[in-house]
Amino acid sequence: MNASRYKLFLIPFILLNLLAAVGFGIEAYNRYYRGVHTPFLLPAIGLLLLSGFFVVRRRWMYIGLGVVTAIFTALFIQIQLWVSYQRPSLVYNYRGWEMDSTTGRIHLASPIGPYAPASGGYVTCNFALNDWLQYLDNQPLLCTAFDEQLRLLMYLNDNDTDQGLLREFQLNQFKVDRKSLLGEPLDRMATRIAFIRNKKGVWPRYRIKAFYQVYEREIGTGQTRVIESFSRDAQGRLKSFTESSLLNLTSKDVFAVYNDQGLLKEIPQMGKRSFAFPAKVDTSPFLHYNLPQRIRPGEI
Repeated sequence: MNASRYKLFLIPFILLNLLAAVGFGIEAYNRYYRGVHTPFLLPAIGLLLLSGFFVVRRRWMYIGLGVVTAIFTALFIQIQLWVSYQRPSLVYNYRGWEMDSTTGRIHLASPIGPYAPASGGYVTCNFALNDWLQYLDNQPLLCTAFDEQLRLLMYLNDNDTDQGLLREFQLNQFKVDRKSLLGEPLDRMATRIAFIRNKKGVWPRYRIKAFYQVYEREIGTGQTRVIESFSRDAQGRLKSFTESSLLNLTSKDVFAVYNDQGLLKEIPQMGKRSFAFPAKVDTSPFLHYNLPQRIRPGEI
């Protein structure tokens, strides 16, 4: 083989090695990120062997490489028949996470394995790997995060609906320094965001459909009561809100519903000794709320 033809064969050799490198990279990423083997490993080895045919110059090298390739092909077929790469439910744990509110995608960091740690905060996630393409993405179907005291810090869940895939995300905060619009002290809050998938494919994206802010007050050890909640559209504009009060003596589930202008829309049925809800509430400080792009524990 002259030098010019040898250089020509270097092109497919380099291309096959690049494809093999991609396969090895996907395998390494999944081994680190989720602790699983992928169906990309064996094809990557096969491409690596195949590339050798374009650079070897001696006949005995061709024969030896052909024998190795034939053995590998037979093993590859057997392994593909024996091993199933479909994993409808794969659980893995991580130390850190953050949510991108603009894309609806969660980013997980510091993998710690399939078992929950003995101490410290962590997030446990469930993945569904039913085909090859899902090994290219890192989005779970379900996540639950706990803080150092094992309190539920974050919850994420994907559900199929008639409008498409709905991603529900909730972040809890266990210390709030504010009062309700009616002057009730508030102790904790939960931010609930509903995402709709608007881009299918290998790396799906989600858009915000609506989100809600729910404020609670502790009434005893391990017991809370919802005092105030805000309903907002995708741009953060206030649509309506509800108010309750611990002074209500009839039922803890009594809420007054107000529109975005603070006008009372629905008056709950109450006894004579119940708390009297005002007909209008000043909502000017709460008409709009901007979600941060990166949502992290305690930063919303």
